[in-house]
Amino acid sequence: MSRDDANATRQLQTLVLMEDEQTTESVVVKVVVTIAVAAVAVVAVEVVVTIATVVAVVVATIATVIAVEVVVTIAAAAAVAVEVVTVADYRYKRRKKLDGRFKNQRNNFLEDIGKSVREREV
Repeated sequence: MSRDDANATRQLQTLVLMEDEQTTESVVVKVVVTIAVAAVAVVAVEVVVTIATVVAVVVATIATVIAVEVVVTIAAAAAVAVEVVTVADYRYKRRKKLDGRFKNQRNNFLEDIGKSVREREV
């Protein structure tokens, strides 16, 4: 092997080693970039999940508040209905009681008139 051949072989080996190093560096860079992109994607997904969770909690809270308001409104309406029935019942009983008194007074009055008429006839 001549000297020129040895130099050419060395240069070729050096080029192959340099190319191998560049390929290795390229692969390492690609792996690092891929990991970084995956990490950013994971963080983005976590942010979206967190936002969705917060929105779900807010919606659930609003729904709970609305449900409580509906229950309170129904309870208030029921209380008003009970009050109306109570007042109506009281008025009915009072009117019935007064009607009974007036009826008794009328009957008593008619009896008194009847007695007076009978006494006069006798």
